[in-house]
Amino acid sequence: MRKTIFKKLEAQGLITNYNRLRKNLPPKLPKKVYIWDETFREALKAPTVFLTYVEQVKLAKLMDETGISIINVGFPALSEGEKHNVKRIVNETFKNATLTASAQPTRESVGACLECGIKEVTIETPFNQLNLQYRLKVTKQQTLEKTVEAIGHAREHGANVNFTLIDGTRTPLEDILQIFEAAASAGAKKLVIADSVGFMRPLSMRYLLARVRDGLPEKVREGVPLSVHCHNDFGLATANTLAAVEEGVTFLHTCVAGFGERAGIAPFEEVVTALELLYNVDTGVDLGRVYRLAQSAEKAFALPIQFHKPIIGDGIFAHEVKYHHQ
Repeated sequence: MRKTIFKKLEAQGLITNYNRLRKNLPPKLPKKVYIWDETFREALKAPTVFLTYVEQVKLAKLMDETGISIINVGFPALSEGEKHNVKRIVNETFKNATLTASAQPTRESVGACLECGIKEVTIETPFNQLNLQYRLKVTKQQTLEKTVEAIGHAREHGANVNFTLIDGTRTPLEDILQIFEAAASAGAKKLVIADSVGFMRPLSMRYLLARVRDGLPEKVREGVPLSVHCHNDFGLATANTLAAVEEGVTFLHTCVAGFGERAGIAPFEEVVTALELLYNVDTGVDLGRVYRLAQSAEKAFALPIQFHKPIIGDGIFAHEVKYHHQ
């Protein structure tokens, strides 16, 4: 509906839309992207947030109705309670969305996902020296072997696998290419680069993704789509996600209202509205349902949405007139 309005205004010469100028259209821009929701993975890390199972199911159903393509329903290996909830939600009926769950690159963590009936496992690990040496205390070779083994284990049990490179935007390019190629060769269906501390600028994001894409073997480049997970520590998560789309990335991690740990990740409503209206890219999302989903999340999380929050804030069309333009 909004696209039609804008096109009519343009046709009548009432507005000029510089976004549609041919030289402003990125050559790698896809016609369609897929929204991958991380609300149950990220937002539950926010202090004070707790969802009952009923609240989680209600939100997941709303996401499904809204047109979200993938919903991450949790981390089953985290606790027995988490595993129980994931197992229950897998037995619910979803018309549009595919459910995934997160796992570390171990048989035990992947096994927890499989026990829940998850058919699409997302295995995640860092691969830069900072994380391997000081946090995980493992070598690069050990990480490669564990990742390949975990992906193979999930594939042997009939599950599709995604691979997320934690702190990927602070990982040397040659290391990104090494672990992405290994993950894809082992059977990963999507490769995710995570800007885990929200440290990238949009031009830096485009630079990195272009070199990752061009550096991968042709078979991987053409057969395994790229995805991004952008944190919002510098307020650039939406901009970085859009920059990724300009380089051809088609699977986009978002959270409803941008909720999440620290400053959250790319806000769902900002990403989909910008893509639909500014880029003319199909997200599969019904924009008419976006506000209702945000309001439901606000109520369930007991976290207020900012009054001036773009797209969904209650005050975005409000103003106080103190003078008149001549």
